[in-house]
Amino acid sequence: MKHVLLLIFMVTINSVLLAQQQDMHTWYGFKMEGELNKKMGFSFEPELRLYENASQVHSWLTEFSMFYELHKRLAIGGLYRYQVEYDKFDYNERIHRTAIYLNFNYKIQRWRWRYRAMLQNENRNFLTSADGLNNYLGHRHKLSLKYYRKKWKFRPSIGMEYYFPVRPTTHTGRWKRRYIAAVDYRWSKELNVGLSYKMQDEFNVREPEQFHIFQLGLEFKPKFLKR
Repeated sequence: MKHVLLLIFMVTINSVLLAQQQDMHTWYGFKMEGELNKKMGFSFEPELRLYENASQVHSWLTEFSMFYELHKRLAIGGLYRYQVEYDKFDYNERIHRTAIYLNFNYKIQRWRWRYRAMLQNENRNFLTSADGLNNYLGHRHKLSLKYYRKKWKFRPSIGMEYYFPVRPTTHTGRWKRRYIAAVDYRWSKELNVGLSYKMQDEFNVREPEQFHIFQLGLEFKPKFLKR
């Protein structure tokens, strides 16, 4: 565990030194999860994102996901996301994202490892501009470690995520990574409150941008949606 924390710290410091432009973002989200049966479930997640030191609206999004448990440690799923971004001067970007993913979970005493591999495709401004005729295809990988204890209502975690473009490979901002530190508070059996910090930067580009993201989220699992 000490070696993992040291590696994340060294990579984070190196990313800060290399970044050319920096900004602070805040994200506010709500997530509702339910079950269709013992093997299949779904989630619905709207989110609002601010940028320019959290002073302006950057985007809002809505994401719907479904998953199927292949094994107690392995699940397969798919999602659809609709997002509108307001950071362009002359137009707003409308983004349609579809993706398939695999989730792998592993338990070691009080530690919970989780790895997610995702293949995603995006259409930006679909059929409204020349850029809207292009598909942005890429794959992303997320590894996280969470600490569980029965008598604790707080559950801290750390993680990292990398995104690699497949097509087009030269698009600015598509080579990115995130380092995450978070804590969840179990308010009740149905409701969790989460607070996290994410440092996102770009790599394999000439002038990388870096974002410091603070995220506040609610996760709701109502009884009537459990099977």
